[in-house]
Amino acid sequence: MTTALLIGRFQPFHLGHLYLISEAAKEADKLIIGIGISENKEENPFSFTKRVKMINDSLKGKLTDYSIFAVPDKEKDEEWIINLEKTVPKFDVVYLSDKNTFGEKWVERCLKEKYMIKKIKQYKNINATEIREKIKDNEDIRSLVPESVFNYLKTEG
Repeated sequence: MTTALLIGRFQPFHLGHLYLISEAAKEADKLIIGIGISENKEENPFSFTKRVKMINDSLKGKLTDYSIFAVPDKEKDEEWIINLEKTVPKFDVVYLSDKNTFGEKWVERCLKEKYMIKKIKQYKNINATEIREKIKDNEDIRSLVPESVFNYLKTEG
């Protein structure tokens, strides 16, 4: 039985995230979704609770064997790894997008010595930073996020 870990900020949860989770679910029996928690409100405007809602609503009817955990940032890589392993259940493999952003590179660097890393080809070229900019500018994001996230952001923001 394989348990996979996926870590992201999900600011907001978008179609690329949904694709990554869907692809990992094809190979793993259970999924652990770690939501990165940071103090930087400019880059991270959505609370943990809002992101959990976006993910749960997006996965409704698609996936059932998953759990979500908050994974706070830490000053040092070693502290982050120790905290991660205390916070989330045991996992066998870490799934990352092949985007090679700072976040993916950092998670891979921290975990590659202890865990198998699998990369999944990026879905389109969806970028959460650009989505947040579009939200600020009142531009349409419907084609970039799951329908449930679009509706949630429209009503809850």
